[in-house]
Amino acid sequence: MAGELPYIIILEGYDDAFLGFVVQEKLSRPTVAVYSRKLCVEVIMKERKYDREKAIEYFEEKVENLWQGDDAPLILNHCSVKEYYQIFEAMTRKD
Repeated sequence: MAGELPYIIILEGYDDAFLGFVVQEKLSRPTVAVYSRKLCVEVIMKERKYDREKAIEYFEEKVENLWQGDDAPLILNHCSVKEYYQIFEAMTRKD
């Protein structure tokens, strides 16, 4: 990264949710921006005056699913290891 910053797709209007970027040279993939899902939803709630449920729906439909491909921004779901295992167990539980 000596010299200039790599090109990344920036989600317009979500600067407060930008966490940084990931360099994926070892995977022969482009550098990508990383955003917080939680903070993106909070931006939508504030800007559009939506409740959390409506903001999540908007985010999933208009932002998260809009970008595809190797250079698409990554959306980070914040959680602890304990929370991750709880989510994993809930998703794999056979009722």
